[in-house]
Amino acid sequence: MSGMRKRTLALSLLVSLLSPCLANAQASGGFDGDEFRRLSKEESAKVMSDFRRSRVAGVRRMRFVITHSERNADEDTRYVGEMCVAPLAQGMATRVELRAQGRPESERRVFLILNGAQPAVYGVGPDGGVRREDAQALSPLMSGLVFTPYDLQMPFIHWREYKYRETERFRTRPTDYFRMTPDPEFRRVHPEISGVNLGFDRAYNALMRAETLGDNGRAIRELRAESFGKVRGEWTIRSMRLRDERTRAADTLEVTGVASGSLPASVFAPEGLAAPLPPVADSAFEAVD
Repeated sequence: MSGMRKRTLALSLLVSLLSPCLANAQASGGFDGDEFRRLSKEESAKVMSDFRRSRVAGVRRMRFVITHSERNADEDTRYVGEMCVAPLAQGMATRVELRAQGRPESERRVFLILNGAQPAVYGVGPDGGVRREDAQALSPLMSGLVFTPYDLQMPFIHWREYKYRETERFRTRPTDYFRMTPDPEFRRVHPEISGVNLGFDRAYNALMRAETLGDNGRAIRELRAESFGKVRGEWTIRSMRLRDERTRAADTLEVTGVASGSLPASVFAPEGLAAPLPPVADSAFEAVD
């Protein structure tokens, strides 16, 4: 695990979701004394500041599979797609394309999700036109899924008001928990969300859990990092699981390949969202080992 000491793992939009964070691990790890002790005010502020500054190094293109499971269902449903991720000055741009496995390309959904200082969600409508879909950020990416644009955008990472709550054990490791309070504009559009609990692995500043709270303060959805792997020696997330706490339905997203390299700026622009992604050879995608 010595390689993990060189880099922290992150799971933010895709500032978190599928990309390694470039911040130095010592920024969050290595506290003296009891590994489960409470953070000081300065330490908790540093944890949040370091994570918010996380950026992907360059452009990444990822192939993924989402397995959707319903409570008491006899069979799971699978969806396949691609994500393209690029750093912005104050956040990330993520383009997502997906369709139900076995269905034609004509049925795919396409989104552009921006987070950071100027968050936004764009989608391609049935008529092929691009439209702003911020108000639909909590609607499923496709009918039947739990994942929404909100889960990939992770706007709560940048909410101004937060509070360090406690340090508890999660999967045997010390995890620092923060409560994020929605900004007024987000609360106005989505009054059903009262806050988000975030859990960071203390040693690596990896976001391991994101628990969204309903207007009654109870959890309504939980996102967890399930496994990590390496691509060209860098740690990245291999799989993550999102569960709807009300219905018990769950989506497991698994990254099946990662490609690095340049992409046209139009890939991450709303006006280019209806155009297909540039073709790329299967051999360009490396497995997450």
